[in-house]
Amino acid sequence: MENFEAGVACCWTGHKFMTGERGMKCLTCGRVMTNEAWEEKGKCFFGHTNSTFAIAGNITILSPVRPRTRLEWRDVNPPPVMSRSRTRLKWRDVKTNKWKIIFILAIGLILIFWIIFIFKR
Repeated sequence: MENFEAGVACCWTGHKFMTGERGMKCLTCGRVMTNEAWEEKGKCFFGHTNSTFAIAGNITILSPVRPRTRLEWRDVNPPPVMSRSRTRLKWRDVKTNKWKIIFILAIGLILIFWIIFIFKR
């Protein structure tokens, strides 16, 4: 005797099987039908005649849910990664402290203007 999952519908009548109900299961395609539909039609929905008795049950076994840990890089700077379009990374894609870079550039410009101002005297 075969088993099948409760809640499956009969391929001919649409009857939803409950746990413990008996029916016929096609060994070729795996479709399930009620005993009455099998006696009336003599074949499964696709025309196969190779079937056996089956009983509905809760046979789905769910794997235990494991908490996923967040993967992090071991070093501070991860290697450059190609974007989805397989082109080189753009400046906007790189995660950096942009305000720090802007501040350093501003100080550099101030120093350059200060040096120019001193030499003009």
